[in-house]
Amino acid sequence: MGPVVSIIVPNYNHQQFLKQRIDSIINQSYKDFEVIILDDCSNDDSKKIIENYRNHIKVSHIIYNLKNSGSTFLQWQKGINVARGKYIWIAESDDWCEYNFLETLIYPLLSDDRYVIGFSQTYMIINDNEIKWKSDFNKLASDLTGIEFINTYMLSGNKICNASMAIFKKATLKNITKDYLQFKFCGDWLFWIEIAKQGNVFISGKYLNYFRKHDNDVSSKFYNNSENYLEEIKLLKIFLQYHFINEIEYRSLVLEKYTKFKSSSFLIEEKKGKEIKDAFYFIKDKSLKYFLLKNYFFYTLRKKSKYLIKKLLKY
Repeated sequence: MGPVVSIIVPNYNHQQFLKQRIDSIINQSYKDFEVIILDDCSNDDSKKIIENYRNHIKVSHIIYNLKNSGSTFLQWQKGINVARGKYIWIAESDDWCEYNFLETLIYPLLSDDRYVIGFSQTYMIINDNEIKWKSDFNKLASDLTGIEFINTYMLSGNKICNASMAIFKKATLKNITKDYLQFKFCGDWLFWIEIAKQGNVFISGKYLNYFRKHDNDVSSKFYNNSENYLEEIKLLKIFLQYHFINEIEYRSLVLEKYTKFKSSSFLIEEKKGKEIKDAFYFIKDKSLKYFLLKNYFFYTLRKKSKYLIKKLLKY
């Protein structure tokens, strides 16, 4: 009989964070788990740190890629393929957690088989343990149906903003598409929705996870080039096809993403002298393009008008 939880640690060039990450897993108060460590062809000293855990009783697999996969989600899949647990925890290699993280989430899931996913709240950490941001939830614990959770928390943004804050039922994976694998940045957003729609969601209001942001993490590279908005707009199209949102909601959300993209891309182009590919190069719907152009024009016109009025009021 296998462990209850399989913990997947996908690593790429996080040598300075790995010991803290792995130790925070191994020292969990809940003990029925295995650890699967993956390395995506790191070119730092990650391997030296990983090898220190080679003979640890909780480490069932250490897998080194000979070639970089280019996708954190492909690494997730590789770990899932060898996982024996009923539940999966993807513990990103640059994060860490409290020692009661697993205990807090696994017992509610084990007590009610309708639960397909559970997650805690998270701090976002920058620099030398500085709290930049934290997730928010107004209850100590909550039980939602998957549809309630998706409609309330997952359509305009990703409530499970960091994979390390969640555990989920492995059996749900046979019922999801592989569409999330086509994304490099926001595939997890679709991944969580496809799992959540299969059952209930447990939410803990406790802050048990530490989500580290730094220049070498996956999401920072996308935010720095505004590419996150391009993937998010593609994802909204899938939401429309899955009937998670209707046409009016789709257009409204795309306009919101497009407006943010244009604003941030202008700043990047000015700062780096680098041209950013337009957000609707892949949008084929002519009426949607016209809708975006028209509404973005009026948005920028209003913004400029407010700026001019403020300037005139100074004189």
